[in-house]
Amino acid sequence: MPIVSSASTLDAHTQTGGGARYLVERHTDDLGLVHTVGPYLVPDGFDVAARLAARVTEMNVNFAEKEAREWTCATTAYFLRHQTKAELAARVWGALREAQRDGSELAKIKAQRICWRLYNRYSAGDFTVAELRASYNSFFGTSLTANQFNTQVVARMLAARDRYQAMLDEAEI
Repeated sequence: MPIVSSASTLDAHTQTGGGARYLVERHTDDLGLVHTVGPYLVPDGFDVAARLAARVTEMNVNFAEKEAREWTCATTAYFLRHQTKAELAARVWGALREAQRDGSELAKIKAQRICWRLYNRYSAGDFTVAELRASYNSFFGTSLTANQFNTQVVARMLAARDRYQAMLDEAEI
């Protein structure tokens, strides 16, 4: 998605003691921003093309995860650049599951905030209930019907959203 081209420069001079050379990677995203990695030493015969391809995959995942965290913390609509709505929803369900498993008070508040954000964006029309249900079923490996999803998930999400909104209204957060 965001990385559209990659290039590298391999130092022409080998370093003493083993033949390693310095490599600099340059990855350009869809906005024309260049992300530089290096310089770092690579051994003689290093597969630069494979490293560049692997780095692009790592960078795209990191961009999408950062975007999901930013989306969770935003209070208004958020334009997605690094992932589809379905990919974002899967990351949000994952963050919600992680927060629920943690069990600490801070994690409970985080889970409530995620529900608050998800429900508010659903209410604003960013997601349909069918999209949320499909992403939920896909992420958790379930096959909830619309009625089951509304009863089991939306009701709990709304309750958590209401608890978080009450904290906001009382200026506790």
